[in-house]
Amino acid sequence: MEEEPEFVKDIKEKMNQTSLFIKQVPKNTKTRFMELANEEDFMGHYGFLLKYLIDFHDGIISSGIEHLEFEIIQLRDRISALETKPEEKKTRTMLSGEKREVK
Repeated sequence: MEEEPEFVKDIKEKMNQTSLFIKQVPKNTKTRFMELANEEDFMGHYGFLLKYLIDFHDGIISSGIEHLEFEIIQLRDRISALETKPEEKKTRTMLSGEKREVK
């Protein structure tokens, strides 16, 4: 039997450095992961799917709901401005034109 060329050994060594083995994955999760990986975007490449999911989680890839998040922030700001608005004092104008505070 012939000895493997050096470049084949290098490739095998590099593959072993980047391989990943995960235990105790729920069956439904594993099935869904494999389904996602086999979609057109990933063509069965688990590594690309894993990178995509991590990038999505870290916020590198947008979720597409940024406009909703922005609107929620705007609403929160408006609510807090209304809640912290100082209470206006009630005044009454007298016949003489003088304004007096109503208790």
